[in-house]
Amino acid sequence: MNTGNPDNSAPLWRFFNMQTGAHFCTIDPAEKANLQTNMAAIYHYGGVAYYVCPTNVPGSVTVWRFFNIRNQTHFYTADPAEMNLVLMTMQSTYHLDGPAFYLAP
Repeated sequence: MNTGNPDNSAPLWRFFNMQTGAHFCTIDPAEKANLQTNMAAIYHYGGVAYYVCPTNVPGSVTVWRFFNIRNQTHFYTADPAEMNLVLMTMQSTYHLDGPAFYLAP
């Protein structure tokens, strides 16, 4: 699904982790290729979920990706307050991977 903004041009690939029951999303072609080549027994490729912006353009919303070190899943948020709360109170559970992608208006 494309929002109509040409800045949202990067495919957001979705995978299903068959061990945890969680979804994992990436816009990184190398990360996608690694999952398909080396981890296909764990991650089922679900295709393109959306089209997103790979760079922080004016007016875009940042979506951050966290890694849960306890259960090996990922958590995504576009809420800056939630991101800061997780960073301040849940450091023993979540590691910030950084911006996962951006959503252009």
